[in-house]
Amino acid sequence: MKKLILTLAALAMLSFTATAQSRRTVQFGSYPQEASGGAKSPISWLVLGEKDGYTLLLSRDVLDSILFHKKRAEITYEKSDIRAWLTLDFYNVAFTESEKAALKADGDRVFLLSHEEVERYLPRESDRLTKPTARARRNGVYTNSSGECAWWLRSPSPMGKNQSDYLSSGGSFGYRAHYVDDPAIVVRPAVWVKTKSLK
Repeated sequence: MKKLILTLAALAMLSFTATAQSRRTVQFGSYPQEASGGAKSPISWLVLGEKDGYTLLLSRDVLDSILFHKKRAEITYEKSDIRAWLTLDFYNVAFTESEKAALKADGDRVFLLSHEEVERYLPRESDRLTKPTARARRNGVYTNSSGECAWWLRSPSPMGKNQSDYLSSGGSFGYRAHYVDDPAIVVRPAVWVKTKSLK
């Protein structure tokens, strides 16, 4: 039985790795990712698509444990704590001035994907799987038995006004009620970057 469990876990890891490797990744910006914190490491991003000279990127890994909103309330993404963190805290920590200049400036420069964008750019559930960095794990990110995380979207939840849409750790759209102050769901930043600025 123990050998069977280990074999299934190994197969799950191979499946996750194969999915991650099937999509092009680039490095852009930097953020603390080691359990010890402190020093920053380059951020790896999945390339989702290109439009009008810009490339849409989604962080490959969960970088930190951030609540959608610190207080349980009827809140939209526009007024949420997670949006403030993305557009101010993360933006200023993760990017140099030259990197900031390469980000698309109409609207938020850093954001969460919407339900529609996930359907368009990540059509398969296996495309949506993600795991936390060592820092994120240290900060209490919840993972399933395969080490994968659920992550927030900016779209409203069909479940209620004090909730937001999310993707489960298995890659499906959330069908359970999770309030905006639920620490089990985490952040996965997205950006539009000038294609010519990417290596």
